[in-house]
Amino acid sequence: MSHGAFSDELEKWLKSKEPKTFEQLELVFGDRSFGIIFLLLMAFPALPVPTGGISHVMEILTVLIALQPLFGRQKLWIPNFLQKHELPAGLVKKVLPIMMRRIRWLEKFSRVRGQSIIKNPWFVSFAGLSVIICTLSAFFAVPFSGLDTLPAMGVVLMALALILSDISFFIVGLVVGLTGLVLELTVGAAIIVGIKHFFSHATPDEKIWFALFIVAVLAIIFYRHRRKNK
Repeated sequence: MSHGAFSDELEKWLKSKEPKTFEQLELVFGDRSFGIIFLLLMAFPALPVPTGGISHVMEILTVLIALQPLFGRQKLWIPNFLQKHELPAGLVKKVLPIMMRRIRWLEKFSRVRGQSIIKNPWFVSFAGLSVIICTLSAFFAVPFSGLDTLPAMGVVLMALALILSDISFFIVGLVVGLTGLVLELTVGAAIIVGIKHFFSHATPDEKIWFALFIVAVLAIIFYRHRRKNK
């Protein structure tokens, strides 16, 4: 089955009056549903901005859905209670239009490559495992550190590989995601060591000031996030 440019199809769907539900997504995009659902869910965490708890919800959904291809399921299955559930308004109206412009640029370099590999059941399982590893990496990243961006972007690129049937995007996405994982482990370990060192040598007053500083930073980030969403 031939398709037009994916960015054009996505734009047409976003501008249509059809409800933006998981059920409609599967009906409109058919055999590309796995890639598209990964793209939609991980587009938000892939943005280099504070996204609040909504990112974790989407990451959990991504992991649960990625279990399907991991265990060999070729067609997306959505539970009944989620089929009629609409995608978050912020995702549909703000995040996806930004992501769509980037996809349109990437499509200039894309062509069908390795389609037979992408359709292979072993590769489908490997893709599910890769998505799970990178998504969990984003989920367990240090909060407000920005370390979740690279693993999430890796999932987005792997999702594009499944959508565009271009294995080169999958390879790049896997490298980006694993680089993010290594960076997260390295920086995370350094942060933990630094905090332990600080609290083992700091005076009680310094510990109190440090705690107040952290609370103030979190409050500022939360306040700015609330203002952006109004």
